[in-house]
Amino acid sequence: MAAASVKIHEAIKVTPFSSDSTTSFTLPLTYFDFFWLKFPPVERLFFYQICDLTWDSFSSVILPKLKHSLSLTVHHYLPLAGHIMWPLEAPKPAVYFFPNDGVSFTVAESNNADFNHLSSNGIRRAVEFRPLVPEPSISDDKAEVIAIQITLFPNQEDKNDVVLSSLPLQLTPCFDRSVIKDPKGLDVVYANHWLEFANTRSLKIIPMKQVNSDLVRMTFEMRPEDITKLRDKIKENILQAGKSAEQLHLSTHVLACAHSFVCLVKAYGEETDTNVMFGVAADCRSRLDPPLPVNYFGNCVGGQGTVQKASYLMGENGEAFVAEKLSDCIKELKGDVIEGSEDKFVNVLGMMKGEGLQQRILSVAGSNRFDVYGSDFGWGKPKKVEIVSIDKTGAISLAESGDGSGGIEVGVVLEKHQMEVFASLFTDGLQS
Repeated sequence: MAAASVKIHEAIKVTPFSSDSTTSFTLPLTYFDFFWLKFPPVERLFFYQICDLTWDSFSSVILPKLKHSLSLTVHHYLPLAGHIMWPLEAPKPAVYFFPNDGVSFTVAESNNADFNHLSSNGIRRAVEFRPLVPEPSISDDKAEVIAIQITLFPNQEDKNDVVLSSLPLQLTPCFDRSVIKDPKGLDVVYANHWLEFANTRSLKIIPMKQVNSDLVRMTFEMRPEDITKLRDKIKENILQAGKSAEQLHLSTHVLACAHSFVCLVKAYGEETDTNVMFGVAADCRSRLDPPLPVNYFGNCVGGQGTVQKASYLMGENGEAFVAEKLSDCIKELKGDVIEGSEDKFVNVLGMMKGEGLQQRILSVAGSNRFDVYGSDFGWGKPKKVEIVSIDKTGAISLAESGDGSGGIEVGVVLEKHQMEVFASLFTDGLQS
């Protein structure tokens, strides 16, 4: 299949609705933000199927509504229109908003991509998705907070005055950074370590692997019955080992990770003594002391990981081993583990520099609890949702099943020969 390409019709800034949004302000970053500061942003792609849509009808009817809706939304979530900056006189970066700031909004039209092919679960070349993803402006001096691209696939043969209203209380964002307690000053500590790591105040993200023509993408389904069967299998393995399965956290997320990580290590063809790092990331708003408001708007993701030999994952009871370790990580997500640690942050930076033990890192983007298939802009639910950025990070992606069955979708990007091995292991493992 020919490489996908798009025609760019428009690249603009969508500014906040209402003239009240003209005051400059600065939003501090917390140590939760600084941990992820230079990691690649998540790039999520939503495919919506609209019958017989032409460029004329799209540009005259749908596009103006999208722009207006975004403007109304940004009015309530002003930091999205700002930039992360690190002035020379400032000890750490922050989000800065100035009058006339806006969200980058690109309007494109696909020239030759097959909508049904890209929105399927089957094998697809990773590079085909790249033209559909916007490139946020990230320089040494400043970085956009968010960028949006709308791409029309034309002719798919498938299926007044505005009053600015107030948001309901549960959706009104809380921007108060003082609710995150940081008595150790870890925000500045983390910022200084980033400065030492890069030897510059540049806000450019860490270089990741190149997306080449050898990489392919697939989506795998775990149905509710697959999840139940895997849970029962792991419980049986744990009991046969003379342990109790009662305290294990065998959620759908943990089970999907356990099965996928075991298949990945085998598909990579790792040596048995290879160090493999994996773990969990979690919303820490309710885990902090005191807990944060549910409408807190900002990064509050913490994590805990473990390093194990590949042989344990490749063994007969590999899934049970991973599930047990992930359960331990979840239990440890409290206290100092989520409240920040200079030592842990330094270790992460050391791994990125290639210091210490060489290891395979297994990570996850997304969650089956985000309800991404509930994102309805008036066209019904998406036909497909993809996290494109896993082609650079090597993570797997998770989302709830698009058919509403209660299952889970696992997205993977690998070299073609590795994908063939992974697909066989993933499918056979659920059937056995």
